Amino acid sequence: MIAFTPSAGLRSLKVASVLKRALAQLFIREFYDLSSMLSISGVKVSEDTRNATVFVAIGDKSVDGDEVVAALNDASNSIRRAVFRYLKLRYVPRLHFKLDVEFDNFLRISEIMATTK
Repeated sequence: MIAFTPSAGLRSLKVASVLKRALAQLFIREFYDLSSMLSISGVKVSEDTRNATVFVAIGDKSVDGDEVVAALNDASNSIRRAVFRYLKLRYVPRLHFKLDVEFDNFLRISEIMATTK
């Protein structure tokens, strides 16, 4: 009989999905001032599940996205500890926040398409 063990890639996808939900809940419950201006557009976890890149989209154009990302990266250890309380993982990956430019590109293309109609 052959025992099935999920590959490291599948595990990192599962951890990314759970981490994205936990971060969204955390921002809504504990960092509510941030949750109104940003959304988590994606999470990419390394294959060894030790590091995670969290992509955030800034909805408020009056706020500098680079400053928000820098503040999130400065607070990443405390955010990681807070996420640990929500998750039942043995190890929560180190969090690295990045600005999601794909969301801005999507909005720009949508505006162009709306004006050409």
